Amino acid sequence: QFIPTTFEEFAVDFDGDGKRDLRESIPDALASTANYLSQSGWQQGQSWGTEVVLPVTFDWSETEPANWQALSYWMAQGVYRVDGSPLDAASMTRSAVIVPAGYRGPAFLSYPNFNVLLKYNNAISYALATGYLAERLKGGLDVQAAWPRHELALSRLEKAELQERLSAVGYSTDGIDGNIGPNTRAALRRWQADTGFPADGYATIDHLQLLREQTALPKSIEAGSF
Repeated sequence: QFIPTTFEEFAVDFDGDGKRDLRESIPDALASTANYLSQSGWQQGQSWGTEVVLPVTFDWSETEPANWQALSYWMAQGVYRVDGSPLDAASMTRSAVIVPAGYRGPAFLSYPNFNVLLKYNNAISYALATGYLAERLKGGLDVQAAWPRHELALSRLEKAELQERLSAVGYSTDGIDGNIGPNTRAALRRWQADTGFPADGYATIDHLQLLREQTALPKSIEAGSF
């Protein structure tokens, strides 16, 4: 998103009124965003990603946004498009499997353009929502797999508590900040694998409740201070 430094670098005066105005000028705002994405490596004519089906034998520890592999690799694992069609190994050089709601929810293959969206806003939920909104505006289908709506997302306080308790039982998250980043996902996956959960790196209230049973922490830490 635009902060002073990115404004100076990427903002454009598209409506030609002599100033770059991202608040009052829709042409300037849209053109500046397009310039930001273009300069960040957006590949015109390429998709951000696609919804896929994962086989029952899939290794959930592979579902990490930074785990880039050739499409042929995922094809060999039995991954295919949600509409039943095979992946086109020649269409993309690399991709990653992401499961934003864990193993119970939809799965997606993200392509390089997905990472460009993350440069604009470094949140998987934002990049996914933006990509799918664009698909729907073009007449594409909604997400086909069901979302696990019965699972409430952890609050930041609960995420911090999860990090504290993972570290307390020997799975260091390299910091307590209430944000589930790659270090926390890696720690959670190790704990999930050792505890019998699918190692998808997605934190749920069930995980936190079990960790509460496994740990005895001081009152101040239980309160989620960070």
